[in-house]
Amino acid sequence: MMQRMQLAEMRDLALHRLMQALPVEACSAIGAELGVWLGQRAQTDANARAKNVMRLLRPDGDDEEASADVRALWRNIGRTFAEFSVLPRIVNEGRVTIPREDLLRCIAPDPRPVIVCFVHLGNWEVLGAALSQHPAVIAHRRMSAVVAPPTNPARAAIAARLRGMLPVEQLLMGPSVWRTVLTRLRQPFGTVWLAADAAEGGVDAPRLGREPRVDGTMGKIVRLAASTGARLLPVYCERLGSVRFVIHMLEAVEVPIRQAGAAELLLAVTNLDKAFDTHVRRLVSQWYMAIEFPSAEGLAATKGPD
Repeated sequence: MMQRMQLAEMRDLALHRLMQALPVEACSAIGAELGVWLGQRAQTDANARAKNVMRLLRPDGDDEEASADVRALWRNIGRTFAEFSVLPRIVNEGRVTIPREDLLRCIAPDPRPVIVCFVHLGNWEVLGAALSQHPAVIAHRRMSAVVAPPTNPARAAIAARLRGMLPVEQLLMGPSVWRTVLTRLRQPFGTVWLAADAAEGGVDAPRLGREPRVDGTMGKIVRLAASTGARLLPVYCERLGSVRFVIHMLEAVEVPIRQAGAAELLLAVTNLDKAFDTHVRRLVSQWYMAIEFPSAEGLAATKGPD
């Protein structure tokens, strides 16, 4: 088993070095095929979970359409991991557009802290790279991000090196990370990136028909905003074609400051959930967390929130 793990790590490092030498389009295209061969065909349980999500969110489609959506999902996942190797070039070659730059230029110079909350759509690493290097952000904001390194040591090393090239402080997930997050958000211009959909042992956002809750990831984000006065800025990335992306910044979600009651916190969680729900449903074949969804029970199959 140990030898097999070491061989897998050596394979990943070799692939990474190969990808770095390729043009961006070629790198991404190879990643798409690897997503099917090393992802979909090898991870049968994850593939079954994703297919169940596709069927329930698109009930009018048949089994063939669900299979096509799942294949597109794995190709997107493969592209995303391969594109890690050429991440700086994706941004530098002008492959990312940000339609709401006016919102970014308005928020960036305001000393009020910001929680940038996102879901794993499109290529979420491109999302972080593009926004963190925007001139308005570099000029004003102090950026930190809570990250959970891959369990594979080779992939963790690759991720750490490439993320380390960005002007963002990397806060490793752990018992003390939330105290650090509070400290950063209590500073003027403090900005922390948090994934709204990832949760320990499952997926928190969007709720997709499940009852909202204040003890999940979104609840934690809302409580952080309530205790620090931070503005919540929901964002996500959409892949257009092969290696073209658009960064969507949604309207900020306001949370009552300080002594917010349970009802107020639940309303803020519901509003944050609504901010992401429609976009995840529309782009579910680009949503990484579809392979992590532990159960499809309770999903609202036909429509999003009112």
